[in-house]
Amino acid sequence: MYRAKEGDADFEHKTNFLFVKPAACGWMIAWWLAESAEEGADLYPDPDFDADDEDDDDAMENQLACAAVAKLDTTHEDVSDGDDEDDDEDDIFFWTSKEDAEKACAVAMVAVLAYRENPKWAPKAIAAGWTPPNPS
Repeated sequence: MYRAKEGDADFEHKTNFLFVKPAACGWMIAWWLAESAEEGADLYPDPDFDADDEDDDDAMENQLACAAVAKLDTTHEDVSDGDDEDDDEDDIFFWTSKEDAEKACAVAMVAVLAYRENPKWAPKAIAAGWTPPNPS
């Protein structure tokens, strides 16, 4: 796992990571905010995401993680209720198998770490179809 140095200006951002958590519908992936030592938002695609906003690293990481997870063959579903007006908040991934959720979480973190180490090319590579390696 990537760990930034204490003096790094982006220390807080670079130590946030994804983890698997149990949920009523199965297993979900959420962000852990290391600086405040608390759970952040669940992993979900943001329909209002602007790829041209290069200053929003958190949003970019979330979108890259979602893109990586969506390409997996593992069993995942969204919890959308079918109500088009509210789907922005209901479109959260979940897995029925903890093992599948852990694999998806690992793949999502690979995409996030690739962005942290190479922020200029990672979004373009994923948009062009690059898939992060599947950790064994």
